[in-house]
Amino acid sequence: SESATSRTCYANGVASATDTTSVVPSGLNNISIGRLEALGGVDHADGAIAECSLWNVALTAGEIMALA
Repeated sequence: SESATSRTCYANGVASATDTTSVVPSGLNNISIGRLEALGGVDHADGAIAECSLWNVALTAGEIMALA
């Protein structure tokens, strides 16, 4: 993201959704892929997840398109 209030979701290399809600996460100590834990329950992805990646920098729109 460009800032605490700038996030964009991409699907197949194309920007599909944006959000400008200010979010300052704290206490992050794990990452789950295909798992959602909310309101005391846990949901898991129903299907296969392929080619999941994480970066420690914000990618440009061009870099995201190249990866798609």
